Amino acid sequence: MRPSSYFEIVPRYTYTYIRLPTGLVNIHLLAVDVFINFTPDMQLFTQLQYDNISEKFALSVRYRWEYEPGQELFASIGQSATIPGEPTFTPQSTQVSLRLGHTFRF
Repeated sequence: MRPSSYFEIVPRYTYTYIRLPTGLVNIHLLAVDVFINFTPDMQLFTQLQYDNISEKFALSVRYRWEYEPGQELFASIGQSATIPGEPTFTPQSTQVSLRLGHTFRF
C-alpha cells in the first residue's frame, strides 16, 4: 500500500503447515514493513514481526541519511520481546547501532 511517493506500508502474513512424525506444526508469521522517504537521500525503515511458535515480537527501526555524496549516517535500533499467551510484553534484548560512512575516491 503506497498512499504517497513518500510513504509505503507492506503487511505480510505467512502460513506454514508442516506434517512431522510427531505431529502437525502450524506456523503463523505476521510482519509489517513501513518505509518513509523524507527525501531521496533520507529514509526511515521500520519492521514489526511476530510468530506464534516462539511467541516473539521484534521491532527494527533503521534511519539512513546521505548528507553528501559518498558520506552517510546510518542508525539502527532493534528490540525483541516475548508475548506469551496472556497479553504481556517481556523485553528480551535491545540493540543500537550507529555508523558513519565515507567513500574515498582516487
